[in-house]
Amino acid sequence: MEDNRTAPGPGLRHVAGWALVVLLALLITVLTIVLAGMVLVVSVWLTVAVPLVVLLAVVGVAAHARRG
Repeated sequence: MEDNRTAPGPGLRHVAGWALVVLLALLITVLTIVLAGMVLVVSVWLTVAVPLVVLLAVVGVAAHARRG
């Protein structure tokens, strides 16, 4: 005779399916938040870095023009 007491029933498979859906949704949410944070960091960095580079270039050109 076969012993079915340890075999997962349909109810357990249903719960495991929903758990997988919840885990995938959680993973997508976390990755979306991380990606949004990276985009925010890059945009802030560019907002600060580009004017700084332009300012340094203008100061360098002005210093070079005064020498020559």
